[in-house]
Amino acid sequence: MPEPVLILGAHSAIGRALAHVFGRAGHELLLAARRPERLADDKSDLELRYQVPVSTWAFDALAVDNHADFYAGLSPQPGIVICVFGLMHAQEEAEADWQKATEMLAVNFTGAASILHHAAAALAARKAGSIIGISSV
Repeated sequence: MPEPVLILGAHSAIGRALAHVFGRAGHELLLAARRPERLADDKSDLELRYQVPVSTWAFDALAVDNHADFYAGLSPQPGIVICVFGLMHAQEEAEADWQKATEMLAVNFTGAASILHHAAAALAARKAGSIIGISSV
């Protein structure tokens, strides 16, 4: 049976497309987003279309203090972790507003590094698995 797949940033266009790719291949899907309620229609569609289990999870890249508990609480534990979340303010806004620039760094670098650190540790302990990171920033 194919490994369960965790998609961090599952509500993004690429996250949704990847859910179809892995669902079609028979993988159980763990879809994570800031607002998991927005994934309800995707969950239903994927379950019906591909006959695979799909669960939704609340994940906030900025909540790095919660990342260890988030990852440990996933059931089943994923064998493939895909990180596609990100934040991009308009360049002019980020140049003019330091808070916007630091928010982008916190989400796109610190948030990704934090959650993938926990994923890597769990996968290394199992001596199996894959991490896929995709960023446009």
